[in-house]
Amino acid sequence: MIDILSDFKAENIQTVPLENHVADSFVIATATGVRHLHSLAENLLEKMQLQGVRAHHVEGYGASPSARWVLVDYMDVVVHLFTEEGRRFYNLDRLMEERRPAA
Repeated sequence: MIDILSDFKAENIQTVPLENHVADSFVIATATGVRHLHSLAENLLEKMQLQGVRAHHVEGYGASPSARWVLVDYMDVVVHLFTEEGRRFYNLDRLMEERRPAA
């Protein structure tokens, strides 16, 4: 997944391990704009399907031309694709900060 997103120019790709949660991890990535956001989602879905992995659920893809967030649920891994504005607004990166041990 990371390689696919990287190949299609996703930015600031982060993996957040989620022990004892609904998924094993989140992958969070930023698109340069709405068109790029939908392109990332389309290519991720297509390339993963070619590898025999189908998404369990998808939210936000194709729903609105102004969408800021696309969620692709692969059960063990949930991929969150954002525009820069969406990433700032939803701030899922705080999960990374919360998982770091206090100094």
